[in-house]
Amino acid sequence: MNEKILELLVQLKNEDAADRRYAAEDLADFRVPQVIEALGLALDDRDTSVREAIVDSLIKIGGSATAETMMQFLSSESTVLRNHAVEILERLDEADLNCLITDVLRSPDPDVRKFGLDVLANRPSFAFLLIHDWFHAVADLLDDPNANVASAAAEILGKSGRKDALKYLLYHVYDSPWMQMVAIEAIASFSDPEGLTALKRIDPTRLDPSMQRHLKSLLLQMERIAS
Repeated sequence: MNEKILELLVQLKNEDAADRRYAAEDLADFRVPQVIEALGLALDDRDTSVREAIVDSLIKIGGSATAETMMQFLSSESTVLRNHAVEILERLDEADLNCLITDVLRSPDPDVRKFGLDVLANRPSFAFLLIHDWFHAVADLLDDPNANVASAAAEILGKSGRKDALKYLLYHVYDSPWMQMVAIEAIASFSDPEGLTALKRIDPTRLDPSMQRHLKSLLLQMERIAS
């Protein structure tokens, strides 16, 4: 590790917030594991401007090493660390997030799985779902025993616009009343005729009574728009 990095890492722990912020900004020029780890651990800095500088630097550094470090924080008990980790992961390049499939979406911790889906849901594009492994990793979570995880997966599939997502959503449309609502809403989010056609394939007699009414209302609304 060169002297400049060592100097900045010491400065990152300075009592003065401005010094810590300057150090965080300058460390963005050094894409090495020690810097990524130090910036990550400093994400719970008591000063907001320092935390913002760290977030910006980690996004600038990017890479799979940054992604892996942030993924570790998804299981942190610190809300600040978790939120910043999600924010950074949302803004990293898709190529840096490949390990999210195995390390996060398949985590034994349902909260971590949910945070992973939140990262995907808030990305500016759903282009990642064009990748076979990503699509199936999300679709598999429709079977998740945790209702929040399963519903988050359904919402992502609904926003994806992928026609083959419809068969997965239709398969789960007769699950629990909560999942019925989420699946129906996800199907309805398809603005093209395929969404309306898929809704018409649902057998309302197999739905919860409240969902029968909701389905009828959605069909009327979508048919009115289509006409």
